[in-house]
Amino acid sequence: KKQHLAAAFQLLLPGMPMIYYGDEFAMPGANDPDCRRGMYWDEEYQDKEMFEWYKQLLKVRKNHACIVEGEPLEIAARDGEETIVLTRKNDEETLALIFNCSSSARMFNEYAQKYDLLRENPFDGKIEGLDAAVIVL
Repeated sequence: KKQHLAAAFQLLLPGMPMIYYGDEFAMPGANDPDCRRGMYWDEEYQDKEMFEWYKQLLKVRKNHACIVEGEPLEIAARDGEETIVLTRKNDEETLALIFNCSSSARMFNEYAQKYDLLRENPFDGKIEGLDAAVIVL
């Protein structure tokens, strides 16, 4: 779950992301020399759910320029709730990027029924622990 959230930060914030080989399959590693183990090509050892998450994050990043080129309108952290909401805007759209850094689910009712680009459906207002959402405003 922590890597799930880390990937969301990496791919939804401005700047050029660098995906180290194997991250997209949640490949384990440790201190040197274990950090340079060979890629797991056997699909049995690859985390398909993580791979699909990376693909979805990259799709949203690629298709919505305001994520990387838009001006930041607001950065809000809910005191004590371990959440971050970054609102970005360009000439075409305004998005709220919501990051729940807590291990518990959090409610964002102010965004309920708006469209979540990561899940590709209306947002119910709830973000699970260590998860993210990209809401079209």
